[in-house]
Amino acid sequence: MKKLNLVFGCVVIGAALLAPACKDKGAAPAEPGTPAKVEPAPVEAAKADPSTPDAPAPTVAGEATPTVTGEATPTAVAPEPVAAGAGDPGKDAYPELGKPAVVQLLSAGEGAKAPLRWKAEKGATERLSMVLDTKMDIRAGGQAMPMNISMTMDMDGRVLDVKEDGSSVVSMTVTDASMKMPGMDGAGAADMVRDMLKGMTIEATMDPRGAMTGTKVSGGNELMKQLGGQMDDSLDQMAIPFPEEPVGVGAKWRALTQQESNGMKVRMMATYELEKLDGTMGEVTMTIKQFADAQTMKMNGVDADLKSLTSAGTGSMSFDLTRPIMAKAEIKLKMDASMVIMGQSADMKVDATVSMIPKGPIE
Repeated sequence: MKKLNLVFGCVVIGAALLAPACKDKGAAPAEPGTPAKVEPAPVEAAKADPSTPDAPAPTVAGEATPTVTGEATPTAVAPEPVAAGAGDPGKDAYPELGKPAVVQLLSAGEGAKAPLRWKAEKGATERLSMVLDTKMDIRAGGQAMPMNISMTMDMDGRVLDVKEDGSSVVSMTVTDASMKMPGMDGAGAADMVRDMLKGMTIEATMDPRGAMTGTKVSGGNELMKQLGGQMDDSLDQMAIPFPEEPVGVGAKWRALTQQESNGMKVRMMATYELEKLDGTMGEVTMTIKQFADAQTMKMNGVDADLKSLTSAGTGSMSFDLTRPIMAKAEIKLKMDASMVIMGQSADMKVDATVSMIPKGPIE
């Protein structure tokens, strides 16, 4: 039983680590003329993944509730860009827990420039699937416990209203959910996941720069309602956070956020590069890094001491500015964590791929 509890604890922590990275952060305006301070990475905190030496520092996992509304005019004076290629800006550059994300322009790009803004159309709909494939290797007590999990959520997205300032009220309803655990008897778990998620609706107001506010969670299983705080950022995956300043192809910006997921406090930095832009259609590539200080956590009744965390990822997202709930994305993440759970040392490696797949309007 103790071994099962240890495995459960590791799985819970793995979910906590993935939660922030699988979310696109809402945007808040960068503070003009305030370049980020550079600090050394915390001891025993997340370090750069050696396989991605140039990847930018991660953004925080947590609820970013930006308050930016309305569109910036193309004639607005842009703040001085932050130096391109900057590394981890240090703790002082991140917003406080629960505060809006900070979006900083690194490079304005080339050619003609204009502000990127979501321009939702009332009544627009989209069917989407989110697929999370996870390979988890847990080593504890001298034993290796590999685990593969594939989870799919089918969702219906809707633009319920568009306000005068350009903000839109959007919703996402889970219509089905499934989970596979190759090599394991996961039938019972799959049924539980479906019952927990099916029928759950997340509704929020999104401003033209992708900031989500006023999030509400309804429906779904009673347990899922209790965990609504962990799920209410799912809509953020559909909205890329845009900088305040006008940009062109080749522009780079980063979003710094700080978040608490399942009792774990994480800082995350996501860096975006605008690869293509044709009218309302575009594509960005992104890199993600996560940082967490050594800390004691209590997750769903499981006590754990995090000793170190290394987390980094890369991905791409394509978008249509008129359809904010239709983001096509694929993000790959690698995470290594060392912890003590219920008095036992455990090391965990996680390889995950998150895919968002648009499937066309709701008929």
